[in-house]
Amino acid sequence: MKRLALCLLILCACAVAQNPSVNPQPVTASSVTFPPITPALDPITNASVSRIGNPGPARYCYWLVTNYQVGPVGPTKVRPCITNAAGTLSSSNYDQVSFNLPPGAVSVDVLRTTGSGIDQAPKGSCACAVATANTTGTVQDQSNSLSGYTVSSFDISVLNIGLTNEVVGAGASHLKLRQNGQLVGDISALANGLADPGANGIVFRSAANTTRPAVLGDVTALGSTGTGNLVLANAPTFTANPTFASQTGTGAVVLANAPTFTANPTFASQTGSGAVVLANAPTITGTTSFSNQVNFNGELAVNVGILPGEAGYKSIRISGTCTTAASAGSTCTFTTTWPTAFPDANYTPVCTGIPGTGVPALNISSFSASQIVLQVVALTGVGASYATVDCVAPHD
Repeated sequence: MKRLALCLLILCACAVAQNPSVNPQPVTASSVTFPPITPALDPITNASVSRIGNPGPARYCYWLVTNYQVGPVGPTKVRPCITNAAGTLSSSNYDQVSFNLPPGAVSVDVLRTTGSGIDQAPKGSCACAVATANTTGTVQDQSNSLSGYTVSSFDISVLNIGLTNEVVGAGASHLKLRQNGQLVGDISALANGLADPGANGIVFRSAANTTRPAVLGDVTALGSTGTGNLVLANAPTFTANPTFASQTGTGAVVLANAPTFTANPTFASQTGSGAVVLANAPTITGTTSFSNQVNFNGELAVNVGILPGEAGYKSIRISGTCTTAASAGSTCTFTTTWPTAFPDANYTPVCTGIPGTGVPALNISSFSASQIVLQVVALTGVGASYATVDCVAPHD
């Protein structure tokens, strides 16, 4: 019994010795490096090459570049080289390269050397590729011609990410994230720099690694030279003087879901196929300039009026027209001049009148960039005239 108790005591002592109370000690470091998690980037070592068909005098060496998701490894020489290959490779006389892809490898490129540099691994740009992106593990070299190839080296250490505690000023340091020495982000600045974008959903980058919620003054000019669209949705409101300008590509500025403009927005310079699109009942209460094409997708409500003398659209009201003779079919003409002329005569005038005397009919005889000539026709034996004539004319 005493012997059993002694054994138990010894076992307990051993257990305590093997599992002491652990008090983790803090690690102090000004820089910590994190290498990427990747499979073992192993070259192919089990490859072989064999001659198929008739022998010949040619000597070839084959090389394998193993492609991983992160980058290439190699070239690695296939041993031994072929010393009796056919002088002219063909579908019946060829060299067959066989290999197994290592775990994690994506594909293999097969290269070939010959001549005076046969034992030197290809490097840089060369005409040396037999096959690229092979995944089957078998390549048959059946042609003397080779494709262009660029051998690129890859250093996986460039993907290392480091955290460093860096001094940024008097009495201040920031924890910064760097990759290959380049700054990725200032973690200490994120708490103040990346703020809640608020209802407008836009974050403004005010300086390197510094952002804040955007305000209207941050968006003064919006442009595109490509095919992308700028879309402002969910009832955006503009209370200052924004400019939406210079769509030089096929992209469009789309302001959707009842945008509101209470000041003086400018939509300018649609030089490409893109357009400014104001959709779903926009409200514009300021003085607004539109240059080139504007599409309103939905109803357009004009609450005040349309300016009568602009270059693309004019309207005029004429009082006191001519009066015909008192016989059916008699006519008279009168000319009205636009207050400001059109740039040319490529417009479509439409005129209607309120009769003054008799039973008149109204025709447009001719028009130019600056004038319209109108004709009044009497339909009865009473002299005919109009009290007023209204003309509108959109430019083509």
